[in-house]
Amino acid sequence: MIFASAAPKKIGGHPMLNVSEPSIAEAAELIHAAKRPVILAGHGIIQSGAMSQVRALAERAQIPVACTLLGLGGFPASHKLNLGMMGMHGESWVNHSIQEADLLIACGMRFDDRVTGTLATYATKAKKIHIDIDPSEINKNVPVQVSLIGDLATVLDQLLPAHSHPRRWRMVAFDRSHEGRCGGPRHQEFARQWPLVRGACDQRSVACHLGGCGHHHRRGPAPDVGGAVLQA
Repeated sequence: MIFASAAPKKIGGHPMLNVSEPSIAEAAELIHAAKRPVILAGHGIIQSGAMSQVRALAERAQIPVACTLLGLGGFPASHKLNLGMMGMHGESWVNHSIQEADLLIACGMRFDDRVTGTLATYATKAKKIHIDIDPSEINKNVPVQVSLIGDLATVLDQLLPAHSHPRRWRMVAFDRSHEGRCGGPRHQEFARQWPLVRGACDQRSVACHLGGCGHHHRRGPAPDVGGAVLQA
């Protein structure tokens, strides 16, 4: 109870940050016209408590979702529209999807260099909608066509009714994402190897499990600890 006063508090919108109806309408029109949109899910989704609104937007228009590192958990990892993590430490198919998109809907993320890489070549085919509570983040790193400044959950509550035309499309790059998703080749390979993993754990007194973010981890014996080193 001593630390109750120090508990994190939800960040609310500034009373002067009111999204205009024309901006909402312009964003809705871009979403409706897009053929290869991608939602970029950032930490602001969790901070705002906008998980249900982002999911509703993705499902209504069948838009795939790419997550930043801090955005992981803001959209269900097992959802069929979840591409995975973007950026330097993300998956290749996620970055390809972003590069081939014709619209990016940035939700509570700031286009930092770990996400964009070289700005001159970042998503040059795409128009951008940026939703963020911090005005200083708008057009700071990546120029955008529409900015919606305010609390993410509140802004999406305004945007969802304006986008009332479900569209069903599948991106060429999104189709590639099955490589690492449940049921895809990588998942099937892991399923085939799982009995070997369990056997290694059962035969050794110690097992060390590594859950890295890159392809630099490998499986192999670790005789110095008397166990098995396994990659997730």
